[in-house]
Amino acid sequence: MDVDQLEPLLVRLTTESSYESRRIRDCIEGIIRIFRGALSSDLSKYQVLVSSQPFNRQVWQLDEARVFFDLAGIILDKDANGNSILTFGFKTKEDLRSLIELLCKYRDVRPTKDADKMDEARRNASPVRTESDRERELRLKARQQAEEEYRKCLEEKKRNREIAERTKKEIQADNEYRRLVKHS
Repeated sequence: MDVDQLEPLLVRLTTESSYESRRIRDCIEGIIRIFRGALSSDLSKYQVLVSSQPFNRQVWQLDEARVFFDLAGIILDKDANGNSILTFGFKTKEDLRSLIELLCKYRDVRPTKDADKMDEARRNASPVRTESDRERELRLKARQQAEEEYRKCLEEKKRNREIAERTKKEIQADNEYRRLVKHS
């Protein structure tokens, strides 16, 4: 493990990286969580599954993080099932503590000078429609159609009642007229 190479890497990551500051902060926090987990267990047995969704999303997708793990002496290996894992090649937990201290110095990442440009670009960008947005839109449209059909059904039912009432009154009037004509 060469701290002299790790620190410049962290400086580049936190100041010159094209990633958003939040993404960098999440990455550094993720690495710190992993190292603290390793610190509280047996280093020779501690492994990180690379395909783990949170780890992959927060840490492994950043090139600088992969380089950091490599320079820190963490080995990319395969487990018995063929899954990619990270194993720790540290001799002592003191090495791990010094890495955690180093990472803690760089965990407070400020937005870069291009952050204003990125924020403006984000505001001007058209929103990305996800599958759930489309599904929600389709459900809303289907609901509106069902409500419209229901409203039309109620209107037709009301018209049929009115027709039935009129017809009933006409029949009653006809029956009354026949009774009157028959008795006269």
